[in-house]
Amino acid sequence: MRNGRLESPYISVRLLSSLKGFFTLKELESKLGIPYQVIWRYISLKSTPEKTTARKIIERIESLNLIEEALRRNLRVNRYNYIESWRLMSNYKFLELMGYVISSFVGDEEVNVIVSPQESFPLALIASDWLRAKALSCMEHVSLSLESYLRSSYVSLDRGSVVELYVPSQIGVDDRVILVRDIVKNLESLEAIMDIVNDAGAKLWGVFSVISISDEWEKKLDDLGIGKRMAFYRMTR
Repeated sequence: MRNGRLESPYISVRLLSSLKGFFTLKELESKLGIPYQVIWRYISLKSTPEKTTARKIIERIESLNLIEEALRRNLRVNRYNYIESWRLMSNYKFLELMGYVISSFVGDEEVNVIVSPQESFPLALIASDWLRAKALSCMEHVSLSLESYLRSSYVSLDRGSVVELYVPSQIGVDDRVILVRDIVKNLESLEAIMDIVNDAGAKLWGVFSVISISDEWEKKLDDLGIGKRMAFYRMTR
C-alpha cells in the first residue's frame, strides 16, 4: 500500500537513521549492499540518495524485514511473561519505524484522527507526524473541569470492573479515525471507543497494533464490520 510519498529520498534517509539505532553501519552495509561510508553520509545529511536509489533502499528494507528484526532486537518478555512494551514506546527510533509502517498501512486513504490508550500515546504522536493527523489519548481518569470530553464505558473481564473512557472532544463530524495500540489481545474497549467515535459523527477507519498476542480482537472487528486492521508482529505467549 506504499505510495509515492513513501518512496522519496527523505523517507529512505529517515528509515536508515532509525535503523541505525538497531544495526551497526557494517550490518546495514551487508544487508543493503551499500558501502557503510555512503550510508553514513546519508544519515548525516551530507548527501542525499537519488530517487531510484531511495526506492531500492526502501524495497530492500522491506524485503529483508529489517523493521521486524529491529522490533525483535528491542523486544523483552519479563519473568511474569508480560511484554515490556515500555521499551518500545520509549524508543524514538523504533517509534519512527512504526510511523512508517502505519503510514504504509493507511496508504493513500484519508485518516485525520488517531486515537490510542494512554500507554500507547507515543505511538499515536509519531503516527500523527507521518499522517499529518490529530492525535488524541483515550484516558481512564481526567479532570472534567479543564476540558470537555467524549465519554463511554465498558466491562473489562480481564480487570473485573467497569472502565470509564474519555477522549478530548476534538473529533469532528465525518472524521476518519484509526485506533493504534502497542499490544492487542481482545480489544475489550473497542465498542466503547466506537461509541465515542460514532457519537462525534465520525467513523472508525481501522485498527493498528504493533504486537498481537491473540486473534480474539480480529474476531471482534469482523463482528463489528471493521475491515481495516493490521498487527505488525504476531506472537504466541
